[in-house]
Amino acid sequence: QSVSYQLNKKEVLHSWLKYKEGFSADLVNMLLDEMGAKPGDWVMDPFVGSGTTALVCQMRGINSIGYDIMPVSAVSIKTKAAIHRYDTNEIKALIRDVEALSVPLNYSGCTPYIRITQDAYPEKNEKFLHYIAVWRDESEYSENAKDLLTLCIINSLERCSYTSKVGQYLGWDCRSKKVINANRLRAEKGQKLLPPKYVRDVILDSKETILEELRHVLMDIEIIQNSGNDNQNAAIEFMPASVLYKLPELEENFLTGVITSPPYCNRYDYTRTYALELVYLGLGEQEVKDMRQSLLSCTVESHSKINELKIYYENIGQRARFDYIYSRIKENAAFKEILSALEERKKNGDLNNNGIIRMVEGYFTELAFIYAEIYRVCKPGAM
Repeated sequence: QSVSYQLNKKEVLHSWLKYKEGFSADLVNMLLDEMGAKPGDWVMDPFVGSGTTALVCQMRGINSIGYDIMPVSAVSIKTKAAIHRYDTNEIKALIRDVEALSVPLNYSGCTPYIRITQDAYPEKNEKFLHYIAVWRDESEYSENAKDLLTLCIINSLERCSYTSKVGQYLGWDCRSKKVINANRLRAEKGQKLLPPKYVRDVILDSKETILEELRHVLMDIEIIQNSGNDNQNAAIEFMPASVLYKLPELEENFLTGVITSPPYCNRYDYTRTYALELVYLGLGEQEVKDMRQSLLSCTVESHSKINELKIYYENIGQRARFDYIYSRIKENAAFKEILSALEERKKNGDLNNNGIIRMVEGYFTELAFIYAEIYRVCKPGAM
C-alpha cells in the first residue's frame, strides 16, 4: 500500500486530492531517511502528481524542486503548500456561505465540457458546479480560500458524475445520457446493447460532496496548524512545465536525491482519465489535445519529440550534450533489440496498433534524457 495511493486516503493533508497514480507519504519518509536527507538539502520529483514528495519534504525542512504539466498538480501543490497560511475563521465562513448557496430556478449556466466529458453530470450537479465557480470568482474571499475551494471541487467531480477512472479511459454509467443515447442508436441499427454498468450506487450531490470536502480539509488545517510543525522556510520550487524542457537548465551536483514515479509505457492517457478536472480548470478541446502531446510519450497517439529536443538543446547552448545522450540511447543493445522485435511483430500483423512502436521508442528515449539530466544534477552518492 505504501507504493500506491492507498495509505494517503486517510492521511492528513495528503488525502486532499484523490490521485490514484500516486504513492504514500510513508514511502517518502522512509526514502528520505534512507538517503540521509537533512533540512536544507534539495530533493527532486520530476513528475510531481499530487505533490506528496514536495509536501513531506517541506514538513521535514527539506527543499524540493518539481515539475508537472498537468494543471491538477499545480492546484494541488499550491493549495497544500499553503497549509500554515489559512485563516480557519475564513474557511468556516466559506463553509457557511456554500451551505447557503442555492441555484436560481431559471439559472441557465452549465459546466463546460469537451467531447469526451459531455453529459458527465446529472443536470442538477452540472448547474451547481458552474454556479459555485462563478460565485467563487465573484466573492471577496482571499486567494488562499478560493484555491482551497477549487481543490475541494476538483476532488468532488468524479463522485458527482456518471464517470469513473478506469484504466486509460473514463468508465461510463448506464444511467448517463451518453450511454442511453448510444444504446438507442444501437437498438435502431439492430446492434447488441451495451451491458448495464454502474460506476457507483449513488451519484452524489455536488453541493453536499463539496461541503464534505471543505469540512474535511478544515479539520486537517486545524490539526497541522496546532501540531507545532512549521517548516515554512523549506522551499517548494514547482514549475507547471515538462521536465524534459526545464531539467537541462539546472546547475550540476546539487540534489541529495530524487523520489518519483514516472508515467508508465502502458498507453495510459492522463488527459482522458483526468478530463473532468482539466475541463473544469478551463482547458478546451484543442488545449487537452496539445497537452496529450506534451506529456511523456506513453500513448499510441504520441508523436516523436526528438527534433524538438534537439532544437531546445541547441537554443540553450548544449547541442553536444544532446548528441552524447542520444548516441548512447541509440547504441543501447537492449533498446535496439526491443525495437527490432517490435518491427518483426508489426510485419507479422501481431500489433493491434502500429503506434505502439513509436510510443515505446519515444517513451524510453525521453525517459533516458530525463535520467541523464537527473544524474548530472545529483551530487555524487545521491540516491
